[in-house]
Amino acid sequence: MYAPINFLPAPFRSGFGMKGVIAEAHYDGGRNMVAMLKGAKRYILSPPKDCERLSIIKEKAHPSYRHSTADWSNMDADVRREFSQVSAVDTILRQGEVLYIPSFWFHYIISLDYSIQCNSRSGSPPGGEGSHDIELCMGGGSTPKRKPRR
Repeated sequence: MYAPINFLPAPFRSGFGMKGVIAEAHYDGGRNMVAMLKGAKRYILSPPKDCERLSIIKEKAHPSYRHSTADWSNMDADVRREFSQVSAVDTILRQGEVLYIPSFWFHYIISLDYSIQCNSRSGSPPGGEGSHDIELCMGGGSTPKRKPRR
């Protein structure tokens, strides 16, 4: 079970996870720093350029919008063939470590132990890195609008 608990001031979030809990692959629009306070989680990260190969739900009205329909832990042959062309970084985040997840990068998360984490998101990257790939894959209006500079 994963339970986000927001007892920290914005923009901080905390979460608790039991061993074996999976967060299906998805992307977030903001840069994300994840600090592991207890336990360990495996993160598989893929860049926005691979969006078309990740079986992402593109319908905004769908409750799992921005998430993959593929079961990354048990892929069938067709999905495995498509995923063989995907770039990925596979890492384990342990207690006391911090992971930076760039905006629009897909991440699939598996709790390896009972875990406690704290996240902080800090907005879109300068120059909108990754947003172009997401717009091409997901369609218009998929990325937050940047505020004009003064």
